[in-house]
Amino acid sequence: GDLDLLNGTYILQAQPGSCAALGSAPCIPTADGSLPAHVVLDPRQKILHNWLTNLQPRVGVAYRVNEKTALRAGFGMFYDNLAGILQMAQNMGETWPSIGRQLTGNLNQPSVAQPLPTISGKNPIPGVTQPAPNPFNNGAYFADPNFQDAYSMQWNFGAQYALNQETLFEVDYVGSGNRRLDIGGFYNVALTPGPGNPSARSPFPYIAPTNFDRSWGRSNYNALQAQLRRRYSNGLSYTVAYTWSKAISIGCDGFFGVEGCSVQDPYHFNNDRSVASIDVPQNLSVSWVYELPIGSGKLLHTGNHMADYAIGGWQVNGVASAHSGLPYSIAVNGDIANTGNASGYMRANLVGDPALGNPTVAKWFNTSAFAVPAPYTFGNSGRDIMRGPGLVDFDFSLFRRFPLRLREGMALEFRGEAYNLFNTTHFGNPVSNLSNVTFGQITSAYGSRQLQLGARLDF
Repeated sequence: GDLDLLNGTYILQAQPGSCAALGSAPCIPTADGSLPAHVVLDPRQKILHNWLTNLQPRVGVAYRVNEKTALRAGFGMFYDNLAGILQMAQNMGETWPSIGRQLTGNLNQPSVAQPLPTISGKNPIPGVTQPAPNPFNNGAYFADPNFQDAYSMQWNFGAQYALNQETLFEVDYVGSGNRRLDIGGFYNVALTPGPGNPSARSPFPYIAPTNFDRSWGRSNYNALQAQLRRRYSNGLSYTVAYTWSKAISIGCDGFFGVEGCSVQDPYHFNNDRSVASIDVPQNLSVSWVYELPIGSGKLLHTGNHMADYAIGGWQVNGVASAHSGLPYSIAVNGDIANTGNASGYMRANLVGDPALGNPTVAKWFNTSAFAVPAPYTFGNSGRDIMRGPGLVDFDFSLFRRFPLRLREGMALEFRGEAYNLFNTTHFGNPVSNLSNVTFGQITSAYGSRQLQLGARLDF
């Protein structure tokens, strides 16, 4: 079955008999097997609706202005035709009137009436032998039955100019518009913040708030990309690439929102349009391969075959990269707005300037600029208004190649490789939850220097 929180019904694909007649789930827990109120049977015996308009046009054009200059442009549409839909189907499995999926929480939470644990991990949901009287109080992951698979419109326009026979300079505008993206999180929460029972302010008071996916999201990406590229010639090749971009989204990012959702009010999610949590506005990458001009047939040689064999065959390679940090939101624990949302949705109030002149890992931003919202209100700080530390990284490798005369093209190659050669600390984002005692501190880092040796035989 699937809970449709847009009209307050629970949709069944097929109807089993009563639990009294069948003796085990799946079954309908009414005496005569009739469906409870607000539970309906889909006449098509399907949950999701089909869509037959997923056209994917693609067009590209290239024009040579002269011997050194070319213009290129393209447009295409691409759909998520498999992975997302499979995930949706898995989410609907084993829900009411089956009992294969049961969700519970706050087990063994101490209280005056029950100070000691009573629930065992061997049977965390005791007494569940048949479906609940109705499906409206068991949480799960449900989806709009009219959920449509996401698509991306992608386009580019650019120019290429040959500086010489080996070197090409290219500049491009690259963009995309993405539609029907997943917006998840809790739904059927209260329509407005306020005191009292949140369910009384929800669209369907008989349904407990639960996870509900809708294909209502959208995002866009625009970038200026510049690249200087030299193909391998005379022992040298390199690429210098720079991207200046902006990614904007609504509420959730990544595949099915796995890179993070931050939606305070699911009924007005457009209020949470902002830079995406995966936005990297500045990105520079430089890579090269250089075969040292030492040895037989090279600029520096001795003229002696054995000596040139001993000193030649060296190659150095490197990748240097630098990019901006990632955005994040300032959160606070609890259902302060009292909407019945249990997904950790609250954001803090912005009451000052969060910028610091000299941020450190102990205090990355002005923590006094944020405060807990007043009861029965949403936080006024926007989504992803903060940005974490950027990254600078340098990888390096040194190869030594020994040609083997056993057969043509055979060679033994030894490699020494260093990732993050200078052991630059790559800091993560600071703790962004106002309720945490380490709020504003950077407590994580990654990418320490790694060295490795290897050998390869080419034959």
